[in-house]
Amino acid sequence: MPRQSLAVTGLTPEEMKTYLHSDFAYKRGLKLFAVFLISKGWSARKLEEIFEVSFKQITTWVHEVNERGIEGIEEKSKSGRTPKLTAEERESLKTVIMKTSPKAHGFDELIWKGEVVGMLIQQKFGVSYKKAQIYNIINALNIEFINGAWVEKPS
Repeated sequence: MPRQSLAVTGLTPEEMKTYLHSDFAYKRGLKLFAVFLISKGWSARKLEEIFEVSFKQITTWVHEVNERGIEGIEEKSKSGRTPKLTAEERESLKTVIMKTSPKAHGFDELIWKGEVVGMLIQQKFGVSYKKAQIYNIINALNIEFINGAWVEKPS
């Protein structure tokens, strides 16, 4: 009788990888385990295949641990450009989009579209964005347009 093979059903490897990489504890554990295996004599090139990260990334983790100890594998804050809109301004924008119509703000539109939201941001906060960025902002507000109204996205 042939041996039955073990299989995963219901999730693709890509879905599992996405979930794992969104979990901070997993990422920390992955880094720590890779550094542990290096300390046991494994090569970064071999671990590259197993962990599906570049050997260079693994060597970076090892150098960070060597320089800073275990804290070296902690996620560093990702600084970037300071947002043009503050958190309070974004919340205000979200409230306006969800609770009022463009007509209430002097626009000749029935619903909030990206271009109109951009004009509102310019009018209300004195900040201008390119069209693509306006949609990124709307997405970050965690709202969507369903059945003729702006609503919170489900969690």
